[in-house]
Amino acid sequence: MQVHKSVMLDRCITLLTPAIERNSNPIVIDATLGLGGHSKAILEKFP
Repeated sequence: MQVHKSVMLDRCITLLTPAIERNSNPIVIDATLGLGGHSKAILEKFP
């Protein structure tokens, strides 16, 4: 069984950070169709 690995996760976080930080109530949609790795990382960085 192959384990899913989020691709370009760090780059996505880097690109999203300015928009998330300047918004008092940001909404982020993870449409990567994986296993939620991007969503998990975003929620960990921006609880």
